[in-house]
Amino acid sequence: MNYRLLLALLLATVSVVALRAADDDEDDFADPGYYANSKSTLRFGYRVTSGAKVHFGNLGTVPFLHTIAPASAGEADRTYDNGIVAKDVARVDEGYPSAVTPDVGQSLPSTVQLGNGRYQTFLTTNDNGTLKTVQTGEFLGLASGQTRMWSYQNASQVTADGQGIMMSQYSATSDGAGFDGKKELSAGVELEVAQYLGKIGKRWEVSLVGGFSLNGIHNRQAGNVTSTLHTLRDTYSLLGQTAPTAPYLTGSATQESRTLPDGTVILYETTVPLASVPDPASRVETEAAGAANISGVWRIKGAYYVMRVGPEIRASITENFGLRAGLGFSGAYVGTNYTATEQLNIDGVSNPITTTENSEHDKFMPGFYANMDAEYALNERTGFFAGVSLEQYGDYSQSVGGRTAKIDLGTTASLRGGINIKF
Repeated sequence: MNYRLLLALLLATVSVVALRAADDDEDDFADPGYYANSKSTLRFGYRVTSGAKVHFGNLGTVPFLHTIAPASAGEADRTYDNGIVAKDVARVDEGYPSAVTPDVGQSLPSTVQLGNGRYQTFLTTNDNGTLKTVQTGEFLGLASGQTRMWSYQNASQVTADGQGIMMSQYSATSDGAGFDGKKELSAGVELEVAQYLGKIGKRWEVSLVGGFSLNGIHNRQAGNVTSTLHTLRDTYSLLGQTAPTAPYLTGSATQESRTLPDGTVILYETTVPLASVPDPASRVETEAAGAANISGVWRIKGAYYVMRVGPEIRASITENFGLRAGLGFSGAYVGTNYTATEQLNIDGVSNPITTTENSEHDKFMPGFYANMDAEYALNERTGFFAGVSLEQYGDYSQSVGGRTAKIDLGTTASLRGGINIKF
């Protein structure tokens, strides 16, 4: 809901009514007429509340981002936090026959298998009836048990003996860390109707008041916590070759230009193949309490709608000025969204491991209110008021992904002000 738009529309409507009423009287209180005996008053106002207290608890949970197949699953696409090992497939140019006779004007590549796991590509063109074949490249071929499609990020992933690459993924579970969120002021609107009941003496009036108000809830905390770090690690064989310099991304920096003796420049593939399946005995899973460094932002955002009813007493100080106080029962319908964004920072992993989760919650909470206002009458019909209001409610809990938030409305104080219109 767009609360600012709602507020603007209501303010505009009530202001027009108030100004029209004021224009109808040339002299204040000169022609009371019907309104001198008015029994009801409409009040529309704007309020600013102190907001809710929120305690964020059980923080610091970042789940594994990927499900990684075990070695028993064979060749598969496996994505880690510090690398990728993908299932290899034949390239388009690997499927052409070794000899092609093109039609006039046609240009087709051809391939020649070298017998050492590599293949060459050629391009044959027809130049005014003359066939010309030129080598364009030499590449690593598809082979069983290995893949050309892999990457890793950091030199620390190379095993101590230089024979393999370690691929890891990480997660964190909370060690119970928590924060008290920062309270934020919240602006809102309210509407009341007061029904006159009678007088007590000359200066005191008693009314019954019913009202409605709308306020937002905003509470936020940002910071760092420590959690238990969980690591899953697989190791892949380099098949007797030397590890390429990290960071290594296949498909981007895996080719270089080479010049043949006849001066032809070709693309020469420098990809280092990797075993396509991790060593079955290499999987390691560990956990370390307090070893995970989590940075996060935790936020509660929503609104609460309040209905209230109770008696009110008013004291006339002068003809234009008065004081009034009220006390009664109220009920608040609260709806909030809990959003948690947490980042797990790992040395050797280029990007933080990030999770964002949210949940919705609503609740009805009974309570009571008390308010005191000063009001000034412009004429028999309209006036202004300003004052303070206190509301008392309880608390409730909300959770998302194991994290908790205790939202305590408690005693909220509000500054309020607005317009009175008798009718």
